[in-house]
Amino acid sequence: MKVFLREDVQKLGKAGDLVDVAGGYAFNCLIPRNLAFIATPENERRVQAEAKRRATKELERVESMKELAGLLAGRSVTI
Repeated sequence: MKVFLREDVQKLGKAGDLVDVAGGYAFNCLIPRNLAFIATPENERRVQAEAKRRATKELERVESMKELAGLLAGRSVTI
């Protein structure tokens, strides 16, 4: 059975990957835990939208860290 992963699953794949797993594993483990969607065209669009949202969030986080690094540059901290 082909499924799209919603999150990273150890030894299986990363979020957004299309993987082929046994039906029992998909229905008993992955889908109930919201780790995967059944591979359909509608769910493919959903996974792509989640990937875009995740990429945007990561970009915002990187920009925030760069801004923080700029504020801390040249300052010393004594602990």
